[in-house]
Amino acid sequence: MQKICIRNNGPVKYFEMEIEKFNLLIGEQATGKSTIAKSVYYFKTIKTKIADYLTQIYDTNSYHNMDQENIWFDKAIKSELKNIFIQLFGYSWDLNSEFYMKYDYAEDLWIQVQLKKGDRNRQYISVTYSKNYWVLSKNCKKKYVVCIMTKKRLFRQVWYLRMRKEKETMK
Repeated sequence: MQKICIRNNGPVKYFEMEIEKFNLLIGEQATGKSTIAKSVYYFKTIKTKIADYLTQIYDTNSYHNMDQENIWFDKAIKSELKNIFIQLFGYSWDLNSEFYMKYDYAEDLWIQVQLKKGDRNRQYISVTYSKNYWVLSKNCKKKYVVCIMTKKRLFRQVWYLRMRKEKETMK
């Protein structure tokens, strides 16, 4: 069962809910309905963002003839998730210092976002995830890279065959 927990995010002081196929939020204006919806959206889009990132990295590495295992996956994904977070919620220095969000995708498969103190006592966004999420992400990365490489090889083979056939018809 998927579940979200939000603390101290805008007007939301504390909110916890199991995520179903359809959830309905009803309340007065400015009570946090949009904040909750954006939070769920943020966590639901992570899978797509990881796939987009892997495709982009594979294409870039292929262009530069780099080994696919040289992807700084963890650091890059966390950076991407922080960027998406900023687009949805703004910069961390505008947030309550007790801010916290966690999304449980399944038992022991979660991601959480909270604020940490950094240089000169500034707040920064910290994204962490369960060990199982990390293992699953690494396995997906390997499978995805293999899948992309296979598709690229097939595309090259089809392209080569078409070019050969075109040359033969021109003779």
